Amino acid sequence: MTVLIAAGWRPRTGTGVDAAEWVRALLAGGPERGAVLRAGDIPRAQLAVMAGRVVEAVSGRRATWSRWNLHSQACVELAEFRFATAADREEVLGEVVAAAERASVDITAPRLAPVPAGFTRSDGSSVFEARHAALYTSAAVLAAEDYLLARLHDQTGPRAAGRMDAGSGAGELLVDGAGLGADQVMAVEQVAGSGRPVDVLIGPAGAGKTTTLAGLRRLWEGEHGPGSVVGLAPSAATAAVLGAELGIGTDNLAKWLAELEAAPAKRARLASLRTRAAEHAAAAAAAAGAIAAVSADLARWELREGQLVIVDEASLAGTFALARLARAGEVAGAKVLLVGDPLQLAAVEAGGAFSMAAHALGAGAPRLRTVHRFEASWEAEASLLLRLGRPDVVDTYTAHGRVHSGTEAGVIDEAYQAWQADLAAGLSSLLIAGDNETVTMLNQRAQRERIAAGTVTGPMLPLAGGSSVGAGDVIVTRRNERALRAGAGSWVKNGDRWHVLAARVDGSLLVQREGGGPHVTLPGHYVAEHVELGYASTAHRAQGVTVDTAHALVVSAGMAREALYVGMSRGRCSNHVYVATLTISDEEHHARPDDQLTAREVLETVLRSSGAAASAHEAITTSQEAASSIGHLADEYDLIAAAATGARWQELIEAAPLSPAQREAVLASPAWEALSASLRRAARAGTDLERVLPALITGRELDSADDVAAVLHHRLEAFQASAPARRDPAHLVAGLFPAAALTGEGELDEALAERERLIEARARHIAARARAAGHAWAQHDDAAAVTAMVTVAAYRDRWAIDPGDPRPLGGPPGADYTQRADHARAARALRRIHDHPGTGRGLLRSPSAPARARRSGWPVPVTRPRGGALGGGRVRVGQELSGVWERNEVMGLSVIEAILARRLSTGAQISVLETVAEAALIEPGPRGIRLDTVPRIVIDLDGEDWS
Repeated sequence: MTVLIAAGWRPRTGTGVDAAEWVRALLAGGPERGAVLRAGDIPRAQLAVMAGRVVEAVSGRRATWSRWNLHSQACVELAEFRFATAADREEVLGEVVAAAERASVDITAPRLAPVPAGFTRSDGSSVFEARHAALYTSAAVLAAEDYLLARLHDQTGPRAAGRMDAGSGAGELLVDGAGLGADQVMAVEQVAGSGRPVDVLIGPAGAGKTTTLAGLRRLWEGEHGPGSVVGLAPSAATAAVLGAELGIGTDNLAKWLAELEAAPAKRARLASLRTRAAEHAAAAAAAAGAIAAVSADLARWELREGQLVIVDEASLAGTFALARLARAGEVAGAKVLLVGDPLQLAAVEAGGAFSMAAHALGAGAPRLRTVHRFEASWEAEASLLLRLGRPDVVDTYTAHGRVHSGTEAGVIDEAYQAWQADLAAGLSSLLIAGDNETVTMLNQRAQRERIAAGTVTGPMLPLAGGSSVGAGDVIVTRRNERALRAGAGSWVKNGDRWHVLAARVDGSLLVQREGGGPHVTLPGHYVAEHVELGYASTAHRAQGVTVDTAHALVVSAGMAREALYVGMSRGRCSNHVYVATLTISDEEHHARPDDQLTAREVLETVLRSSGAAASAHEAITTSQEAASSIGHLADEYDLIAAAATGARWQELIEAAPLSPAQREAVLASPAWEALSASLRRAARAGTDLERVLPALITGRELDSADDVAAVLHHRLEAFQASAPARRDPAHLVAGLFPAAALTGEGELDEALAERERLIEARARHIAARARAAGHAWAQHDDAAAVTAMVTVAAYRDRWAIDPGDPRPLGGPPGADYTQRADHARAARALRRIHDHPGTGRGLLRSPSAPARARRSGWPVPVTRPRGGALGGGRVRVGQELSGVWERNEVMGLSVIEAILARRLSTGAQISVLETVAEAALIEPGPRGIRLDTVPRIVIDLDGEDWS
């Protein structure tokens, strides 16, 4: 090999080939691509070209990125090049990544407080941040998002004037036999009359988006004429379903954009044909057919003035694609309507645009609120809470027998068996897994059982990925192929499901689309590369599908909330989740029962984890919010305070009953900083560490500990968590946690003081936000109440309580001592708010309580009262609730709900429950509201018209 390489070098040296030109040819894929490179062989200009390609590739897949995303793509760029040494490759790789970082736009939040010298690394970065934690985007992404936002706030777009006839006061309009509810009528009128050139329609799963769009189509075509509504979707299969349901022309978004880009060339060809026909009379007749064909093709794909372009499942559409469509709409004078749910799965390319648009319009965004899909009313309400990631909803699903748990192998088998039973009963059913590996395993199991039963027969044809397919199998096609016709106006699409009628020895399949239709032959090359078994499904493929039952697997707590929501909202009759609390890996390593998570803990972890793609604009906001959050600032404060008092804790360890080796190990341990912070907090809480620490050391053996510092940290935290409450220190930051003692070191004291100032300012800001959002605990002006409100706000921000959570302190605190201590102080502040003069009845008599329920995220379905319960008069429930409350030490929520169910509509029930919870100012847990834990209050709910 060396001789061959040298033979390639000799001619260049003899002819005096320019090195820079040679490298450019090499990088362009020239004849020297197999040559060996040294780091210095590549000119800086060429490195910049490669870096540009890296940024372009990464920005096509995500709206924001990190250094590691650039690093990964740079490895792809350099994969085909050979380097003399690994060091040469690493040097070039580093240069390309650095150039890509320079070519990106840094949107990392700026630091708000000075970093003391002892808290910086050798490269000048802060130890408070992970290495290479910078967040980037590109000018192209920001420009595309800015354009979409500008079109959202414009009001010069086409409209469809007039109102929908709700008819006979019933709040319904028949569209092809289906009734539109009040929220659907309102959404249609908002979209039709907004004048926004780019608009959104938001609806949770099962809210009747298709029925709403049918009403919108009727209204729009009444103004702009037949054919003035067209539909697009990220996938051809979704577009086909939309077209069939609305009776409009539809196609894949990518195809439409490709045809729009090709329009100038088509117009040029049309002009050429017309010119030729005019100049040569003999050719006119022959050209007429071509002119008609090109004209028809242009008309099919071009947008027209006044047209409404519906983009279904818009959360799955990329930002660049939506911006290009919006520009085409602007040129034509058309309106683009983005339809979907920002809380479902997002695009696999640079996305987040739909979520950005929804948030930009805020409360003014047209949205659907009532869920129609589910047979059980409780499931409609629960699905909305699941969508928002509210952990308490796990109890609801558990109570109705929808949560199943066990080992990974056990729950996979249970889900599979339940799915098979539903199919055997004649139900349509989905088996949904969170990863491709599990889907493949389930597909192969389903096929094996069908082969054993004789319903799948050979010959078995090989598929990509190691599976095979035979007659009788169910398959999914994974590539759009317009040349493979499947009846009039139809063709083979990515995501279509088919029944295999015959498998042929030439590798082809004779198939029929699920649900019937003409027979189609899939050629061997297509089968080998673009066909998969179609029994089980990923959540992405299931989005947009409705069936009788759904069975969703959660084999990892790493699943995103959006995937769980999609999996648990496909079934009309029922949706079940199967949770692995002990994975196959755990079983192999003989994990102890104590190490297992419960199904609730796994699901709560999933619900806290959002996988939604954020736009660059939203990422900027999120980054700045995180940098200014009390959680972030308090962590920095603790580390600085621990370092400032480090000498004291070191002395404490030196005097402790540890061996010399153990002392040395503690001070050198990675857990030393955490132990120091814990010692500081304990000292500030009044703990006698000179007595307690030796007792913790000698109470149980330490010789077997891998990390003595980590064990001591755990023991001290556990001790503090179980210790009786002590009087708070005189100085609490934002009323929440003890301030650090001054060290006498100017730089450290200044850093601590600046963070205290930022924390208290942030707490006041969060309290003001809560007030504006209508949270009951934040509606006070007296100085003492405001001080307590700031403490509650500080707690919420430090422990990342969802701003939409109406519970003042969120859920119960975890086992972490620091959180428990903070929770206790915040709870005392909450009682001070409650006990303050003017609180109590006034808190409950606010005329905006139903609106608070809606703003705070509780689902408020628009439903009629059961059995005409309103009876024509105002509903008065306060006396009945008060009577029950006065007779019981604990009024469980089941009692409250039973009363409300007899008297109120579902939406009003939820509004009252929220108000009761706010009145108690504690979480209404399973036992209900204990009267002996809160001041007795008189609840006068009758001041509200809850009907």
